[in-house]
Amino acid sequence: MITSCSTTKDKTESVDRPGTFDKTRYFKEVFVKKFRTIELPLTLRPLETGERMKTNPESADTLFLRNGVTYVLCYGLLPDTSKYYGVIWQGIADFEPPYLATYTKQGDMIDEKELYVGQCGGADCGWSCSETINISVDYKVFAVDSVTVADCDSIGGNIRRTIFYKSGSVDDKGIITMTETKDESVK
Repeated sequence: MITSCSTTKDKTESVDRPGTFDKTRYFKEVFVKKFRTIELPLTLRPLETGERMKTNPESADTLFLRNGVTYVLCYGLLPDTSKYYGVIWQGIADFEPPYLATYTKQGDMIDEKELYVGQCGGADCGWSCSETINISVDYKVFAVDSVTVADCDSIGGNIRRTIFYKSGSVDDKGIITMTETKDESVK
């Protein structure tokens, strides 16, 4: 399948003539330009929606997305592109789970990781959550989700609060490391 992060026709004529496709040129001139450059530090809240370009299954962008991904929201391009490109894209679900992908200057994927903790989305009585992801100027990542759940009875007693979190970073080669998600009950 082929996808794109744009709802408009790509400039593929200039970089994708029959028999002359240049993957690196397409990556730099078309794919990367679909992501707005973001400033760091960044605070991202997956439950807050906003205007972002969406994928278009009529484009060569799938060369730069992992297999099986056909529809994403293009969030942003990390500001330092001197050694590699880093893009944040969001999936389509009850909330828009963000991913960070890094690429070589030629458009080959270096790494990709989920940025979200992923505990939002419950439908039980008294369920609430608030997920926040921070990326600092030195490319350190911290994701946290606070979840509150109450029993589904007439009084809504037995309220439980839990904090889920993970952290990580992106090194100067574009390798992303993230810890496993941890949780702590809050009294």
